[in-house]
Amino acid sequence: MTADDIIKAVLQLRGIPGYQLAHEIGWAAQKLSKRLSNETMRIHELYMILDHLDVDLTLTDRRTDPSEMCWDGGACRPIR
Repeated sequence: MTADDIIKAVLQLRGIPGYQLAHEIGWAAQKLSKRLSNETMRIHELYMILDHLDVDLTLTDRRTDPSEMCWDGGACRPIR
């Protein structure tokens, strides 16, 4: 799954056109379209867009027990 797939799925579920998202985050529609179609989006851009859309992206370390760790704005902490 690419950043393009993730963002397009959220936009489709919310009924938000790409040009509207671009405007809301201060980008030209062409910039967003280019980043998505060329798969050149940087991770911080993906997180910024998902944060704007109120979507969390969860990363799980499969080598550890998922109930032991979580991603919390840059810091991992035990879950009790």
